[in-house]
Amino acid sequence: MRIIKYWRKAHNAVCKLNSYALETTVLDFIDTNPIYSNSREFIENFLLYLSKAVLGSVQDRKGIQGDLNSLDYIDRLEIQEKAIYYHDMIKEANNYESESMSEQAIKSWTNFFGD
Repeated sequence: MRIIKYWRKAHNAVCKLNSYALETTVLDFIDTNPIYSNSREFIENFLLYLSKAVLGSVQDRKGIQGDLNSLDYIDRLEIQEKAIYYHDMIKEANNYESESMSEQAIKSWTNFFGD
């Protein structure tokens, strides 16, 4: 959760999705996906999930606030675009790591976290 929130804070477009809605989206993802062997794999797959989930509603798990996704359609598309962009970046970083290309992987992760 902290890694995703740090990423959110580092990138303006993603900041438009409020923290509670992002947390809920992470929990929804965890509920519907298998356990991942490492955080790199989790992040890659979560970003793909977010790119689709941001277009719909994010229901408050406590049942108090209803839909937590109050973004307009343009903002949702912007976050979707960023999620896909960073998904591809992390997928590339994970591939670099699996091929023992650490320097390239570090560059991708640095870009992900916002220099």
